[in-house]
Amino acid sequence: MKNKLLSLVACLVLFDAPYAHASETPSIFSATELKQIAKDRERFLVGLSHAFKRRAADGVFTQSMLDMENQWSVAKARAMLAAGILQYDFNSDGIIDDKDYESLSALMPERRLMKAQAAISKIDEAGNGDGKVSFEELYQYSSETAQHQQDQKKRPDSLMRFDTNHDGKVVFEEILKAVHSVQVTQSPSAKETSVQDAVPQKPKTKAAAVETKEQACILPQPSEKAEIIYLNGSASKALSSVAVNGLEDETAAAMINIESGNRPLFIISAFSGSAVLKFTGDTSRIEKLVVSELGGKRQGIVGLKANQVEFTAQENCAPPYIGSPESGKAQLAESRLALALGHAVDKVIVARAFHTIGLPSGAIGENMRWNLDYRTRDPRRIIENKFRDFYPYGVEQFEVNDVIASGKVTAYDILPHIAGLIQLLDAGSLGLTDDEYFIIKKPISHFPAGMYGTFGGTFLLEEGVPLPAGNPGHAVVYDLATGKCHEGFFCPQ
Repeated sequence: MKNKLLSLVACLVLFDAPYAHASETPSIFSATELKQIAKDRERFLVGLSHAFKRRAADGVFTQSMLDMENQWSVAKARAMLAAGILQYDFNSDGIIDDKDYESLSALMPERRLMKAQAAISKIDEAGNGDGKVSFEELYQYSSETAQHQQDQKKRPDSLMRFDTNHDGKVVFEEILKAVHSVQVTQSPSAKETSVQDAVPQKPKTKAAAVETKEQACILPQPSEKAEIIYLNGSASKALSSVAVNGLEDETAAAMINIESGNRPLFIISAFSGSAVLKFTGDTSRIEKLVVSELGGKRQGIVGLKANQVEFTAQENCAPPYIGSPESGKAQLAESRLALALGHAVDKVIVARAFHTIGLPSGAIGENMRWNLDYRTRDPRRIIENKFRDFYPYGVEQFEVNDVIASGKVTAYDILPHIAGLIQLLDAGSLGLTDDEYFIIKKPISHFPAGMYGTFGGTFLLEEGVPLPAGNPGHAVVYDLATGKCHEGFFCPQ
């Protein structure tokens, strides 16, 4: 569903006039938001889609998720309150008392010390009033204060307010419907304004749109010191053990090593296929990684914190394939990114069919090579040689919970194409003939993903064994009970 968010946004009718009202849900939007919708409905929706994808990884935001967020907010507020007081435990004995005040008086101005004593006395009064504050009293006071602050917030949640059917959950279609219900009308004065009298206005923020709304590119903003890198490529030297775009799609794997340096990095990555990118090295340098997911292909990120990563499916920011840094596509991408970021792109890096790359240098790691004997007549060795030829680094193992993604992450039960065939051969579910036909000997839940081109094959279905589910791609399946072509793109007509 989330792959379609921005395409759904683009399909909405856009209005240019500055006045708006909600025909069905007038209480959902504030006056400021109505003005934003009137000014640029698409941009307003893009902002909501970013918030939705960040908070609802599986495409649904629920009341229980909001409750967990609120609970975490209380925990963070409690920690901040407690930390501000714990600094006065000078002798680190877990109790703040006169001994600490005596030591601190030599280091702090009297006025500041008196202010600290007043705050600590308030905590003591809420506790047992014995003239000193223990860690237990501080924790209890901080917890109650943080909870009170949370309870005082009267604003409706930015996402749960769209739960108009009160089923305790929100999907993005409900947000689209609510925003689309806002009617925008043209101001008479705006109609009368001539083109000649119109004065071009400079955007108030760096997140500027390009020439028209259809070409808009809205991204998070880099800091002034950040080095902006546009990484465009594909990763096909290793397979991932987890799928980020469903079990029917191949997910590749690649390693990105962040080299040491003092300058923060703002990276926009655009890959032409689904992949898990594992970041190593000095990852603290990454200020933000913007992952462009286009063409229905998703990416998974390992080795970074969630707040370092943002996913976008905006089609006019960065194409999935630019050929080379000097291509016209590259220049167009740089132009749009520069307008959206308010800063020129410092470096464009194109990396094709790689396994390891260093950033910001762009140095590609040395490719692993196998001494493959293509003269072998052993069918099993031939199959393994094909796999090693395409994927010399084999299968990279990832834990599902370690992968940051915009959609669901699932461990492959059967790996894609040749890797899956080898896996099924090892399990005894497949047999192999001298001419490299695969015999389906036991029930298989589904065909391996990506059975296309050289990854296809010929299968013989033993009598009594059910046909596997899934897409056989370019593979052909013959039924040994009848000798007829049972399934496949190239079945004789």
